[in-house]
Amino acid sequence: MSPLQLFRAYTPDSGAVFNERSGFLARGSGICFDPNNSPNKAKEIVERHLNWNNTSTPSPLISTSTQSKAKRIAASLRRKHPRSIVYIAQVVYKAEELSTRGPEVHNMCALAKKLGADNAWKDKQEYVFVNQIPLPCIVEVSQVVEWTTKLVPSKYISIWPNPTATSSELFSADIRLLSMMMMTTVFLQRPLTPAAPPVSVSATLSLFRAFTRTANTDSTLDRQNSFVAGNTAMKFNPVGKAGAEAASILKNHLNWDRTRVHSPLISVSLTFDDAKEVAANLRKLYPGDKVYIAEVVFDQKKAKPEVYQLRQLAKNLGVPLEQSHEGYVFVKSIPRKFVLNVRQVATWKSKGKPSTYKDIWKNSRSPYYQTTV
Repeated sequence: MSPLQLFRAYTPDSGAVFNERSGFLARGSGICFDPNNSPNKAKEIVERHLNWNNTSTPSPLISTSTQSKAKRIAASLRRKHPRSIVYIAQVVYKAEELSTRGPEVHNMCALAKKLGADNAWKDKQEYVFVNQIPLPCIVEVSQVVEWTTKLVPSKYISIWPNPTATSSELFSADIRLLSMMMMTTVFLQRPLTPAAPPVSVSATLSLFRAFTRTANTDSTLDRQNSFVAGNTAMKFNPVGKAGAEAASILKNHLNWDRTRVHSPLISVSLTFDDAKEVAANLRKLYPGDKVYIAEVVFDQKKAKPEVYQLRQLAKNLGVPLEQSHEGYVFVKSIPRKFVLNVRQVATWKSKGKPSTYKDIWKNSRSPYYQTTV
């Protein structure tokens, strides 16, 4: 049997999101789903799962489908949640290479027909995993960073390549090529021929940080044009027993009123527009301060500096996060070579938003300068 090749699109608020330690875990993973011994209950679960308007009842099922449908799902998620980050994971399932305790997978059309469930979508290539998609099945997770005018994903950045993928037959060279080419949630019944050109996938991610150069900003530029956190002595470990302390640190960091409590974290915005919003807030809080916006690059191939995607980090730690909070956090510092340029807000619009900018510094010696700026 040829391996089933899938792609899953989701946001941090989806019913099943990716976790680096466990893979995808359904929000309703504690719900029993047994289409053989409890067909009536299974029918109800399937019908609720297929209802996009059902956001209150958790499902034990995790959907995957074709490349084209995954792009449509990504576009729909973008329209519904314009400020949310959209991710796309590639998944491969080869039953004979996984243990008997591997994931339970169903073709949705066949399952709905068997149970007599109403399936208005009738997507013959949609498959569902029951309870979870384990890490061994996940090839790569990417973030959509650019969209066409019609909200079709056009550019992706890999945020988690499976470190064991290259050493397993399950993740063949052909599958790795597919990962670079398509990056969306698709489920295919037979191997896909690489007819489409590769999408643009970058190892670097451009981010932005608005700040002042006074004590009012917890982390500002030092003399070497690096960002150093307000509290570099504080340890930040979001894994294991230290998670509770990390959650407390993150809650404190997200509190704009913490004027005297310094943080080991440094926030950066996902887009320049988001950084402009932060700049406007700084202008309101500290009208006498000059406000700057720095462009920062994050090289995902490097082990350091330590960087976390904010929404995923908050979700893992159980920290509430407002819908408007997107971006990344660096731990303790942003070294000089990752700071590409700094601009001062020169003039402001009548509503308090940045209007024009003055170049202050360009890091032409950065190894990322030519390829990013």
